[in-house]
Amino acid sequence: MLLLCKAQGIKCAEYEMVSLSGTDVVYGVLPYFHAGGLLTVLSLLGLGVQIIINRKFDAEQFLGILSNYQVTTALLVPPVLKFLADTPNLNPEELHSLKYIFVGSAHVNESLVEMVKYRLSETNITQLYGTTEAGAFVFMQPLFGEKKIGSCGILLPNVECKIVKLSSNEECEEKEIGEIWLKTSTMMQGYLERTTDTNDAFIDGWYRTGDLGYYDFDQFIYVTGRIKEMIKVRGWQVSPYEIEEKIQELEDVELCAVVGIPDEYSGQLPKAYIQLHDGCQPDENKIHRLVNSKFASYKQLKGGIQFINNMPVNSAGKILRKELLKMDQTEDNLIELK
Repeated sequence: MLLLCKAQGIKCAEYEMVSLSGTDVVYGVLPYFHAGGLLTVLSLLGLGVQIIINRKFDAEQFLGILSNYQVTTALLVPPVLKFLADTPNLNPEELHSLKYIFVGSAHVNESLVEMVKYRLSETNITQLYGTTEAGAFVFMQPLFGEKKIGSCGILLPNVECKIVKLSSNEECEEKEIGEIWLKTSTMMQGYLERTTDTNDAFIDGWYRTGDLGYYDFDQFIYVTGRIKEMIKVRGWQVSPYEIEEKIQELEDVELCAVVGIPDEYSGQLPKAYIQLHDGCQPDENKIHRLVNSKFASYKQLKGGIQFINNMPVNSAGKILRKELLKMDQTEDNLIELK
């Protein structure tokens, strides 16, 4: 899908990098077919910053690149942040030059950020949120001052946001979950040759992101999920993210995704797909005990648990949930419990 966007996005992207200069070295794994990755690179070039880009992320080379090139800023996606949290080869002294980590493109687990902060205590970890349709990043945690774990930050300049109720399009109250709508000076003009999709994406000039979230008293924004990914259990709306975050806290778990599978009685039931760290053994009962102790009955994994060899993700680090359901049909990539 090709978007028609405006050139002002480059100027907007420069705001996120205001603390950088020509002496900085930036390593980036953001997807460059998205506005956030592309416009950030263009703004960095304008600042005279040295940029290191891998054609494909290589875990074996990653730490060496950060150390050998004295990288000062890393632009990462959540799976790479997960690597920093889990790898036993991490030596903070070898990464003394790393001042900033910016992470975006997909939902970031709260416990994951805490783990990396613990291991790299001298590095400033900042979360971002954006959409290509809006022209790049729209929310960002403050570089300095208060950072709220779980929040993707506050509004960037030239961005308007409102959170609306799904049932009526009325604005939500504080901490009430609704759909995130945006207006920006860098908003796309539309989807090329897709008039219907363009019309569906906008209401009175507001872009409907399809993301769910809320704001708090201090105007920090929290993204809680995607409307299309919500699981509908007997009329209840279940966010897969909250279940995934709890499972992800287990040391054996590398990646986790919860999706809704069809059920004749309930409509859908939550099912977890789990990729374990190398050498760890599947323990279905352990997962069930954890989830059952933390969530109401309708949020429990009554659709089952499936351990898999490799979680399907795209280059932006987002889990390909439709591919998970296909695995059940082909039995590819599945781990048989003994």
